Formats: sequence, structure tokens, C-alpha cells
Amino acid sequence: MRALGPAAASAVVALLVATAPPPAHAQVHWDASAHAGGLKRWLANRPDGAPDATFGAQAQLAAHVALLPLVRVGGYGTFDVTRAGDVTRFVYGGGPRAKIYAPLGPGSPRLWLFAGLGVLGVSTSTAAGGRFFEVPIGLGGSRKVWGPYSLMAELGVRIGVAHAGSLYDRGVDAWAVGLGVGVLYDP
Repeated sequence: MRALGPAAASAVVALLVATAPPPAHAQVHWDASAHAGGLKRWLANRPDGAPDATFGAQAQLAAHVALLPLVRVGGYGTFDVTRAGDVTRFVYGGGPRAKIYAPLGPGSPRLWLFAGLGVLGVSTSTAAGGRFFEVPIGLGGSRKVWGPYSLMAELGVRIGVAHAGSLYDRGVDAWAVGLGVGVLYDP
């Protein structure tokens, strides 16, 4: 058997280098969102005659990374403001959160279920305050409008547990319902 000469060997190496696939890079899928909307909190264990919380405004920031193709995990930060009688209540906090997407196919609207566990602080216009854990669960959806940007909405329930602080002699944050609309960035 005859060996390749230097010119032929160089040509084979050049052909292999020219047609080699580019190096593989890990693809990290992630998203980030910002939304605002309305929220209603219900106070439980209120003394007789104590007012319930009113409807108020809410805002939320969230970000997630893909754990599996249809499962994303990340965190959220939230803020809302409501009134209970003459007391303005500022609720803020955040925690870990997960989203599970419905497999609807490319080009379709995206739907997801979400759940999390947050640690929230509460301050008021009267120096009373407190903290509690919340379990947010709900449904979200988005529709691409331009490139990686989508319009999105989330409807959720927040269940409050393990309340502590001077504010909670007037009732505890038992649960809340909120609807937010905003922008989702999903490159």
C-alpha cells in the first residue's frame, strides 16, 4: 500500500479542518419578566369591626433558567400596596419559584403553571409591621410580539402562612388574588 505524500496529506488535513463543525456551546435557556397589575388581599382572624384589606397595586420581577425543556426554576421579587381602614400596608419580598410550560409547539402562545415560596415583610403607615411566608400559585401566558419580547399575563393566588409581628393583631394575610400584565424577555 502506498503512503500519501506531504502535499496529499496537507490537502486531507485542510479539508478536514475546513469542513469540521464549529465547537459546541452549551445552550442556556432563560427568561426575565416584569409585570404590574392589581391585587386583593383578604385578612383572616380580624377583631370584630376591623376592616379588611382593599384592592391595591402590585409589581413583580422574575427570572428563570431552564432545568428541563419545559421546566424553569428561578426567583421572584414582589411589592404591593393595599389599605385596611386608615392604614396603608406595604408588602415586599420574594423567593424561589418554578414554571412548568404546556407543550403547545413553536409559534403558539405559551402557557405555564407557576408555584413558589416567598418570605415577605410588611410595613405600614402606622409603624406596625410584620413578616410571613407566602405560597404563590397560578397560571401565566405570553405571546411573542417582536424578537425575544413577549406580552405576558399572570393570574395567581398567594396563600399566607406563619405570620409574625405587631401588625398581626388586626388580622393575618390569609390569601390574595392578583392579575399582572407586562413584558417577558425570552431569548
